[in-house]
Amino acid sequence: MSGSTGPPEADDTGSASALVRQAEAAFEQGRFAKAIELAGHAVAAARRCHDAPVLGWSLMTLGRAQARIGNLLQGYAAATEAYPLLGACGDLTRQLWA
Repeated sequence: MSGSTGPPEADDTGSASALVRQAEAAFEQGRFAKAIELAGHAVAAARRCHDAPVLGWSLMTLGRAQARIGNLLQGYAAATEAYPLLGACGDLTRQLWA
């Protein structure tokens, strides 16, 4: 859709992964609001395609960004949801960050 200001469509794992990678890049650049926006889209995309590993990664990224701007309850909620997803898929490195 030309001129649309809504969230990008992402109905497959590749799109969800791309969104969370962009969110992580924004986080590393200190652009936490942008990281939250992108990670939120990644969470939605991962839920739509039922991809637990990418959902866990997206939630972890969202939680870290929320915590960095002082939204501790939202960050905790995202990390709490991410932790078992990451553990179930064996992603111990990202699980440590959740």
